[in-house]
Formats: sequence, C-alpha cells, structure tokens
Amino acid sequence: DQPDQIWLVMLAKKRNDLCLRALGVYKILAKKLYPRVRFGFINVLEDEALKVAFKEEAVPFTFAIFEGRIYKYY
Repeated sequence: DQPDQIWLVMLAKKRNDLCLRALGVYKILAKKLYPRVRFGFINVLEDEALKVAFKEEAVPFTFAIFEGRIYKYY
C-alpha cells in the first residue's frame, strides 16, 4: 500500500441485518465510487479481540485509517 492510502474498516456481525445492509453499501462504494479507498470488514463474532482493541461496543461501526492515524466515525 501507499503511505497515503485511505482505509475504511467496519466492525460488524455477519448475521446482523443492519450490519449486512451496511456491508452491502460498502461493497457498492468500493467498486463504483471510491476505487482508491480500501475497505475492510472485521467480523467481531470471529475476532472479539479487535472489537475490544478499538473499544467499541455497538456495531456496525466504521474507522478511517489515514497516514497512520485512526479516526472514528460517530
């Protein structure tokens, strides 16, 4: 990746309806609108440690990573 690469990472649950809809929106954004932005998905049911590391309880929740910094979306 390039040093100025932008990542949007979603913490979500695969079997949650709201999370699945949000993931669908991300897939559309990734393909059509923001090809230079990388999108990531973390299933908190499989990787609880990452959810704890980000100190987030509610899902879906999105973080942006840019130039080595993490930004929370409220």
